[in-house]
Amino acid sequence: MEEIDGSPVQHIAKKVRVEEAVEVKNKVELKKVEAKPGAEETLVEVKRKEKKKKKKQEGKEEDGRRPQL
Repeated sequence: MEEIDGSPVQHIAKKVRVEEAVEVKNKVELKKVEAKPGAEETLVEVKRKEKKKKKKQEGKEEDGRRPQL
């Protein structure tokens, strides 16, 4: 058996934790961009709003008007 500090299992676990943290951080940043100050929204609500925005933009493009950015 290897020592606890040098075990490859621990290194793999550390990499997984870092990836999870990055994924969670991205979700948090997404919520900050979409949410109004003081409002708490779930990730599902944020995604729902994004879909509505995309549909509105697509509709404007079809009408020949430029979508607002």
